[in-house]
Amino acid sequence: MIVISNSSPLIALSRINCLHLFKSIFGEVLIPDSVYLETVVQANLEIQHDNINKAVEDGFIKVKHSTKSQSFARNLGLGEKGVLDLAADINPSDIKLHSSNQFSLMRFQPLMDTLINKCLENICPF
Repeated sequence: MIVISNSSPLIALSRINCLHLFKSIFGEVLIPDSVYLETVVQANLEIQHDNINKAVEDGFIKVKHSTKSQSFARNLGLGEKGVLDLAADINPSDIKLHSSNQFSLMRFQPLMDTLINKCLENICPF
């Protein structure tokens, strides 16, 4: 399974020192460069910046640049748009193109639910 994360899980897990959950559960997580910009380069909290940057340096979070730039009917943030563009690059069969040139995911891995459940199973002691 390919996992592409937006900013919210990264921010939440980095602030409670649980980014290792990505590695434990998924092995590798991809983030678009727009998410890296938002969560590391523009980070207001040192712990968030340091933890995410270390995960990237350790290699279980990989920053990717999308070669696609899609139009969306809804106004999306740069991170959200980056995730969908990257998904279109990697596995376009999981994305459905609508006539209005908007994309919607056909399959969705409930990332936060999975991470929360793993925390509750004591993988992430906090």
